[in-house]
Amino acid sequence: MPLRAAALGRVAGFAAVVLGILAAMGLLSTRRGGGRSQDDLGIPTCPASAVTELLSPAALQCWLDAPNGRWRILGHESVHGAVVVHVKAAQLRDAEAIARRLVDDAGSGSSEILVYVTAEPPADPRLTRRIRWAPRRGFDALEFVAPLP
Repeated sequence: MPLRAAALGRVAGFAAVVLGILAAMGLLSTRRGGGRSQDDLGIPTCPASAVTELLSPAALQCWLDAPNGRWRILGHESVHGAVVVHVKAAQLRDAEAIARRLVDDAGSGSSEILVYVTAEPPADPRLTRRIRWAPRRGFDALEFVAPLP
């Protein structure tokens, strides 16, 4: 019996150490922004490959960082060199910074990039900010409210 108790004590001690390490790692990842919050909708933070290739399929499945919060790409289309990107962002004021990142990523092969940004709740979901970029024109912004159904 004393050997059994000693073995159980060692196993319990080892388990406590492992759980402590896992808990500490969890706390560290939350501090770095890697932990998930209740409002992340089950969507992870983007891996490095998505951050550097914003129009890749991987970037459609994650949150990216902006100066005033997070954002994500809902979808994008490309027709005749023009790219249209639909974005959901924590703050509409990040629309131009988001558009600049998209232009840096995809602008060299595009005749025009249009980025439509809507804010996450509690902001008005009908309010959209469109940032348009063209090589000779640069950036311009337009804000509009979608009509009620």
